[in-house]
Amino acid sequence: MDIDLTIHLSANHQELEYSREQMTDKKLVSIEESWLLWKDCLGGPDKNSIINQIMSMVWDVGIFKLILESRQLWINQNPIKPKINNTFHSFIDRNYFQALASSIRKISDNGYSVSGKRGVFSLLSLISDIKKHKNEITRTKFFELRGIEYDIETLKEKESNFIREKILNSTMAISIPPEITPERSIDAHKLFDNFSVVNFRNRSPYDQINTEFLEKLENKVNSSKKISGYVDKFIAHASSPESRKLDKYESSTILIIQCWEVQKEICEVTDILASFLLGVKFMFLPLESPNYFEHMDIPLVESCNINNLRSSFEKYRNETEQWKFD
Repeated sequence: MDIDLTIHLSANHQELEYSREQMTDKKLVSIEESWLLWKDCLGGPDKNSIINQIMSMVWDVGIFKLILESRQLWINQNPIKPKINNTFHSFIDRNYFQALASSIRKISDNGYSVSGKRGVFSLLSLISDIKKHKNEITRTKFFELRGIEYDIETLKEKESNFIREKILNSTMAISIPPEITPERSIDAHKLFDNFSVVNFRNRSPYDQINTEFLEKLENKVNSSKKISGYVDKFIAHASSPESRKLDKYESSTILIIQCWEVQKEICEVTDILASFLLGVKFMFLPLESPNYFEHMDIPLVESCNINNLRSSFEKYRNETEQWKFD
């Protein structure tokens, strides 16, 4: 069964909205247009948005860990000769590794913009675009783009006046509208402190995003370089020995655990960017459905039906024999 992991992050009603159609195959002319496109790139409904890519990748890791755990249980029962079919599990391992490595390669793609005919939704493309516009994203502009009140003291006063009015009207239960509470503004200022590398005592409306901060994010994503290189040479393309030599490619073994470590770096960067662009936190691993573990205790096939598998395999062998040139 196919599982739709697409998520839809609805924008805050106060945030600026601009026409997506106006940005198709067109040079970005304003920070407002850029901001909207970055939001789509990171957490929009498109299948290729970064968050949708990550959730699919993390979901697959979760399933593979179940397979590893079940395999280990069989090994624990009989360490010398566990009841594990090597052909079946080697197939799972090989294809899972290729899928995971390709996912990492895709999400860390570099050298393209997020817009235009060859636009790519990847972390490095997104960070690169933000760097190009970093001087336009002042602290004041950031609050405007996010639709958040800049002045914390103004919000505190609004909140106090609201509560005072409710008390005077003898309102028993008071529900304070989120748009007049200071918490969002406080959190947004702290977030921009991190991006601008400015101490909270020295805040200014003209603070800008710090280049070194963005480069640190890039460096975390670039921990995927070895994996991406392997994908380019052995998965996406069948490179010849000569091409690898001319490219000075140093062949090395890539372990699944290395992919998981890079996945962690990718998720950490995505979480930072999601806080900045979307103002949200999300679960990297989606909640499983109630029937997620259903029938996992059932073997692949019962012993009495093994011959059916043999017949199916032989049928396929006969089919491949017909592909020969006579």
